[in-house]
Amino acid sequence: MEAFADPSIKGIFSIIGGNDSVRLEPFVDLNVLQANPKVFMGYSDTTASHFLCLKAGLSSFCGPSILAEFAENVECFAYTIESVRRTLFSSTPLGVIEPERERWTGQGLAWDRPGNAKMKRKTFSPLGPQLLQGEGVVEGSLLGGCIEVLEMLRATPLWPAPEVWDGSVLFLEVSEENPPVDFFRRWIRGYASMGVLQRVKAVLFGRPMCLPDSPMMRGYDLVLQEVVHDECGLVDLPLVTQLDFGHSDPKFVLPIGQRVVSDCVKRQL
Repeated sequence: MEAFADPSIKGIFSIIGGNDSVRLEPFVDLNVLQANPKVFMGYSDTTASHFLCLKAGLSSFCGPSILAEFAENVECFAYTIESVRRTLFSSTPLGVIEPERERWTGQGLAWDRPGNAKMKRKTFSPLGPQLLQGEGVVEGSLLGGCIEVLEMLRATPLWPAPEVWDGSVLFLEVSEENPPVDFFRRWIRGYASMGVLQRVKAVLFGRPMCLPDSPMMRGYDLVLQEVVHDECGLVDLPLVTQLDFGHSDPKFVLPIGQRVVSDCVKRQL
């Protein structure tokens, strides 16, 4: 609240995530946020704070945090730095979001071992965007976040009204805990039962934080398509996965509430 109200502060970056930002809701005056729009960026547990901004009418940025990206493991990925520069330091439309084509990492190194700070994580060749289903070009406003945090927001004052989901593009990611695929299936079924999947224009899914040979790497994709296509019959809803956002690195910045175009033919955002 102090940071938003202070005119000398131009941007607020989350230091790290967690699991309790939802507790801020009773103590935040949305009028202060609305009267003092500024850059606000973070991801994971910060999803709750993004929905505070959304309710106040602000577009915030789902992107890297200070400790988990900028300060971790020798250096920040050049792809992440470039995305921050393009998104936050320019008013030019972002244009095509090119995927990382050289390297990515889903390796986790324990923070309680000081020596790990000087170790570069293992990197791998990215799969690139995966189109599970969908055709043509769709457009809508970006709305979403970390799916475990979104579960905490259901039925709270921060959960968007049904009409807010209309015509939006839903983006989802899982935390570094990589929840079991059965949990993920239940959560996606919940979006169907609430009518969210029937209202959105497309679903974008970030690459999970795991090694390439992990069953989670494609497990979430299979479950997402199973629920959307087989159970819900939403055979035309575009599903694009393995995108460069979420808990793996590097990542691009998503401007929540802004318009995004998903081209299924070119597999481009």
